Amino acid sequence: MNAIEPGKKDWQFVAIRENRNAPKSWPAFDEYQGHLDEIGYQLERDNRHSGIFVRLNDEDRIRVIWKTEKDGHLSSFSKRLPPSAVVATGIGEWFAYWFVDRGLSREDFSQIMGPTSLDTIFRLPGFFSFTANERFLAKTMYQR
Repeated sequence: MNAIEPGKKDWQFVAIRENRNAPKSWPAFDEYQGHLDEIGYQLERDNRHSGIFVRLNDEDRIRVIWKTEKDGHLSSFSKRLPPSAVVATGIGEWFAYWFVDRGLSREDFSQIMGPTSLDTIFRLPGFFSFTANERFLAKTMYQR
C-alpha cells in the first residue's frame, strides 16, 4: 500500500464473512481504520472466517483504477498498458491495478471505469479468501 500512497497511515479495512462454516456468532462485517502495522493482528484474527479488503479510493482522492482479469490471462488492454500491480485473488481470478500518482478527477474516473463506485473494496494480498469454501491466499503476482 506504500506504493499507492507513500506515508499514508489511515486506511480503511473491511472484513466480510465468506466462510460458510463460520460460527453463526461470527460478525458478517467489520470495519477498521488505521495503519496495517497497527491493526494487522485484528485482520489476521478475522481472516479465519472473513475475507480482508481495503478501500483504496475515497471521496478525497482516487488512487487506483483496476480491471478484473479471468482465467489467469491478462487482457490485451493490460498487455498494451502494463499495470502497476497484479494481484491473484482467487483461482483463475486476478486484479490488474494502475496507480494514479497525482489523483484523478471523478469525470476522468467515470470515463475510464464506467459506472463503478469509488467505494469499491479490494482483497488485501497476504490474506486468505474463501472461494467456493476453499482457502486461497491472495498474493501480489507483479508490481512495478
